[in-house]
Amino acid sequence: MNSDPHSLVARGFGTYISEVARALSVPQHAVGYEVCELASAYLGLSARSPHFPDHDLMLVWDEDHGWSVEVETEPTEPSITLAYLGRDLLAAPAAVKAFVGAVTTGSRAGQPRPSHCPDRAVLASRLAQYAAVATVGALSGEGGARAA
Repeated sequence: MNSDPHSLVARGFGTYISEVARALSVPQHAVGYEVCELASAYLGLSARSPHFPDHDLMLVWDEDHGWSVEVETEPTEPSITLAYLGRDLLAAPAAVKAFVGAVTTGSRAGQPRPSHCPDRAVLASRLAQYAAVATVGALSGEGGARAA
């Protein structure tokens, strides 16, 4: 994405990630994201996979592939991807929550292969909408943000 970390797009990304975390009841200390060459996010999940009951799970987002649920492994090993959410890289927080629920119950909703970002300009525009809606909501006292 290669965007200024203080830009409207970066603020929108932060709003979007916060909304997904809120939908999943992930505490702020278990959420991380950055906007640089490749925007990415990490949410530590409290749920476990029935297939890997002794390992922590994480919800990961990147601008190339969107959301995936992955098994955390040793720091020297790559994570194990259980499933990718699918085509909409900025799926509604409720859809992300449903996806995580399906994966953690063993039904493995989603795709075995990642989607790819079809158009970075469209992605940036959608992220900027999250920031704009969040700003309007904050000014009106409504809080929260929603974007298409």
